[in-house]
Amino acid sequence: MAELYRSQGRYRDAEPLYKQALEMWQRFFKGDHPHVAISLNNLALLYDSQGRYRDAEPLYKQALEMTKRLFTAV
Repeated sequence: MAELYRSQGRYRDAEPLYKQALEMWQRFFKGDHPHVAISLNNLALLYDSQGRYRDAEPLYKQALEMTKRLFTAV
């Protein structure tokens, strides 16, 4: 649903859904997990779409670092 709202430019509707999804994955998966990394990236993408680059950058960095840890651990 959040992605649909983002693609429609309904950012105010999308943001709480992205945050809710991220919080859910973080509660369900302790530590690094691909779903958490994807959710971080999705929220960053929303902020990026809005020109909120200062909000997006740390989330992109967290997602990237988590993904690196996940793939180097294999």
